[in-house]
Amino acid sequence: MFSESRIRLKELEREERYVFHGSGMRIAKLEPRQAITIVDGKMVDDGPPAIYASSLLDYAIFMALLNKENCPSGARSSCSYENGELKFGASQATLDQMTDRSIGHVHVLRRSDFTLRGGCEWFATSALEPVEVIEVRWNDFDCPISIMEQHMLE
Repeated sequence: MFSESRIRLKELEREERYVFHGSGMRIAKLEPRQAITIVDGKMVDDGPPAIYASSLLDYAIFMALLNKENCPSGARSSCSYENGELKFGASQATLDQMTDRSIGHVHVLRRSDFTLRGGCEWFATSALEPVEVIEVRWNDFDCPISIMEQHMLE
């Protein structure tokens, strides 16, 4: 059974007027940040500094929960959107740190303030205040998570 938080977020997702940004913190005003991706084992800038959000709620919940507070030993995870489907991955060490007390925050933002980057990912290059910030817990996330193999983490 899902929490009232997840039920509320699913209602907002169905309206298709919002995008969702997950964070370990409740943020009153989101500021553009430099996204980083790993290419050939090296960290490189991923696009211009921006606020990144998803039209798919589960992406934001996953990002909100895998944070420094919940994973003090570090988190290794991935999320991809392939053929209209989200695919999640995490190391076993990351998942072992998650408990019923693990929380995060989903920031609900107006989709009209964002530009579609591709797939389910949107971006905005100006600071924005969320319409709502909703606390989520580990049990609000029910998607399958593949265990990332060690060689994928190096």
